[in-house]
Order: sequence, then structure tokens, then C-alpha cells
Amino acid sequence: MTLTRRETLTLMATACGGTIFGANRLLAGVANALTGFSFTASDRALLNEIGETIIPATPDSGGAKDADVAIFMEEIVRDFYSPEERDSFNAGLKEVQSISRTNYSGREFTSLTPEERHTLLLTLEKPNPTPDYYRMVKQLTVWGYFSSEIGAKQALAYLPVPGRYEACVTIDHATTKAWSE
Repeated sequence: MTLTRRETLTLMATACGGTIFGANRLLAGVANALTGFSFTASDRALLNEIGETIIPATPDSGGAKDADVAIFMEEIVRDFYSPEERDSFNAGLKEVQSISRTNYSGREFTSLTPEERHTLLLTLEKPNPTPDYYRMVKQLTVWGYFSSEIGAKQALAYLPVPGRYEACVTIDHATTKAWSE
């Protein structure tokens, strides 16, 4: 059985339990003509901190902030999200700051401790039958991180040129990283 890219992405979205935002336009190669769209510096800082809370740095690899996932998010939101998805994403950033100020004595998300950030993001982990901004941020964080050099080479096992073929290899799942290729 042969699958097209579109069918594969649909299956992935179904398996992941939801929509992959912007996928139809990305697969169709359709980009928005929004040359003037960009996030503010504070939006980028907020997105990097949210990303770092989702994928923090470890002793073995940098986190989402080290990979600068905000730049990746900006490009995908600008070029491939529909106007409605883009509006939802931008409104969500404002909502995260609003929740942070309300729950943490007027403090911005970027000034919270890692534990406070984690607690705040857990409040956004609610089942929602319609697409929402937090799922968009999570999808873009994971996609951007594992597409980056840091994610591919530090978090995953990276082998730019594979060696000989070995049909049967013993893998210790406790200590072996997933392959990036």
C-alpha cells in the first residue's frame, strides 16, 4: 500500500488525536503573502520560554529556547496558518500573559519560575474539541525543536553518513537515543 504525503499527514494527525495546524497549506505548497507579519521581541521571548517549559534543556542537550523555536513558529504561523488560526495563536499569547498576571501577582510569564510556568501550562492542558492556541504552540515547539540542529544532533542520535548494514543490532532502550534519520 502506497500513501501520499497528504494521506500520511492525515493519519499522523488522527494518531496524534487532532489537527496539525497549517498542514493543508504546507502540503499544497501554498504560502501566505504576509511580508509585513512578524512577532514582537516580547512575543518571541514568550514563545521561547513556553517552548523551554515544554522541552527543557538537559545535561545532554539544549532545550527549545536554545533551538530558538520562536523563529520557526513565526515562519510557520506567517506563511502557512489561515487568518483564523493566526488570530487564535496571537490571542492565545495574550491569554497566557493574562493568566500569568492574574494567578501570579501581576508577573509576566517570562518572570515566573520554571515550576510556576509548568503549573500554568498544565492549566491549559484541558480537553478541547476545537483547535486552540496551546495545541498550536505545542505542535510548533516539538516540530521546531526536532527540526533544529540541536534537536536532531543532541536530543536524537545523529548519523550523517551511515556505516555498513547490520541486520540485527541489540539496542538498550534505557540508554539509546532515537535516531534522527
